[in-house]
Amino acid sequence: MSPIEHYFENLLTMGSDIKGEPNKNALSREVQEAVEICADYVKYDLLLRNTKADMVAMLTEIQLEIEEKFNDRPFSYNHHQRTEFYRDIDEVIQQKINSLKEA
Repeated sequence: MSPIEHYFENLLTMGSDIKGEPNKNALSREVQEAVEICADYVKYDLLLRNTKADMVAMLTEIQLEIEEKFNDRPFSYNHHQRTEFYRDIDEVIQQKINSLKEA
């Protein structure tokens, strides 16, 4: 691999070049900056994707838990039953939030 490729890989995996920065020092200042900008962009993009995927997974898990717990419950327009139903759903969500905080 070229010094550009080594420097880019090191920025992604270690956050900096190896000791002595031989790959970085082999590049012009302009190329160093371009590689650093690209590495920051890739790390930022990966963070956003992972965060979104984690959120989707968590919300899907909550949805499945709610469906599993309340799927057979008859739903009526009785105000008391509706209030109880939503309170139970809120409890499921709060339990999930608490378990995530403990993790």
